[in-house]
Amino acid sequence: DANCGNTLLISLEELVEDGLLEKHELPKPIDAERVNFSVVADLKDPLLTKVRQLKSYGYF
Repeated sequence: DANCGNTLLISLEELVEDGLLEKHELPKPIDAERVNFSVVADLKDPLLTKVRQLKSYGYF
């Protein structure tokens, strides 16, 4: 739940398993030695917004 804290901790893969996202929507893995949290947030935020909108429209 995005209201519970850090959205970086939400698994996009689990949202796919739950049927809330499609696998093809997931970003390609980033090959890096260090995590750039800003980049991760930029990739995840639009997908999490989509899930929130679907929820608010009553799709699940």
